Amino acid sequence: MKNFLLVVKLALSFATKTKLHGQKKIWCFVFSFFVVPFAQSASFDQGEKNHKLTSYFPKENLALFIAQHLDLATFLHSMNPRRVKGQRTFQQLGLVPTTVSDDKVEFLTKDWTYVIEVLRRTDRNRDGIEDVEICFTDLASRREYGGTYAARSAWLITRYSNTSYVVAIAYTADQTGCADFEQNKN
Repeated sequence: MKNFLLVVKLALSFATKTKLHGQKKIWCFVFSFFVVPFAQSASFDQGEKNHKLTSYFPKENLALFIAQHLDLATFLHSMNPRRVKGQRTFQQLGLVPTTVSDDKVEFLTKDWTYVIEVLRRTDRNRDGIEDVEICFTDLASRREYGGTYAARSAWLITRYSNTSYVVAIAYTADQTGCADFEQNKN
């Protein structure tokens, strides 16, 4: 309600200061009284107690679930050039987790290390569907042979149904908890 009153006040102020007349002033009022409340009902305030968040993620073993269902075609990483059509998950690439905990999964091969760390559950894009912020580490393991690739980045991921892949979405994830390698060397 507080947001609605603020919008009405801004609309009235805008209409007055810009000396809108006639039909333009009417549209300004229509917008503030009908369009804005409708848009507010479609979204929610994260502090709102009545908001029901839909989740297609499990309550437990989240990191392993993400590793099993993450669509690797939805974000940038070192495996993209080697993937062929139909290879979308770690399993389809023949990779098996070597270390698993509640919030972290590691894939160690002789040449590469991939790590998925769960940072937090959220609804970052405010669509009512649970998102998860992860930190993805992509590291060339064989540095003695000249491997220099090292990337670490935060991704916002979501799942839109019980049968869909987990996908990276085009919203910036909070980098807190996913510092790059240079900051971690100290």
